Amino acid sequence: MSFKAKVQLPQGVEVLRRYDRREIDGNTPKLSLFTPSPQPNDPDNNYVNNPLPGAKNHVVLGLSLNCTIQHLESAANIDPVKVVNLLKDAVVKLDTNGGREERILHPIKDYMNFSQSSIVTAQSYDSAAPATETKIIATLQATGPRNIDNLFYFEPNESFTFEVLFKNGDFPAQADWTQGRFGVEAELYLAQMNAKQLAEYDRRLQAAAG
Repeated sequence: MSFKAKVQLPQGVEVLRRYDRREIDGNTPKLSLFTPSPQPNDPDNNYVNNPLPGAKNHVVLGLSLNCTIQHLESAANIDPVKVVNLLKDAVVKLDTNGGREERILHPIKDYMNFSQSSIVTAQSYDSAAPATETKIIATLQATGPRNIDNLFYFEPNESFTFEVLFKNGDFPAQADWTQGRFGVEAELYLAQMNAKQLAEYDRRLQAAAG
């Protein structure tokens, strides 16, 4: 996995964090985030529009992904091992220019540490009865923000599409989850830059890359 060199941002640049959460409800071959018109004052997101508002470019510094439930417990119609395996095959895709420019196409493994995901079998005992209940618990771990490999940015008034694509989207229905709403949260780390700041930032990246 390669990472873009970290360089100092030009003076006066404001860094924003914009996130969106979407539920996975049943068979889901594709999950779309950062859709054009989010609901106002929705705690599941903190962006107000796509394209992003403002007169400056939004340089994409990094991206993080996580599931809204990190500890998956077995229940009726919930198989934690199956859910983890379905997630492992997913791909993250971000396009600009009406879908004509592919900016990010990464396996979700770049953002979620499946090698450290633990799956255990737990037993609970009822003192009033000899029967025991066995549960499978899968724990998911995010890797934290990943720096984006190549410089790219959203121009003022430029829309983008952000999708998580599943090879097999046979997930449980949302009503089957007893732990809460299961889905994906994506967070973009953005730096607002004018043309002069963007040119300076690009020069610093080029110099750092040698």
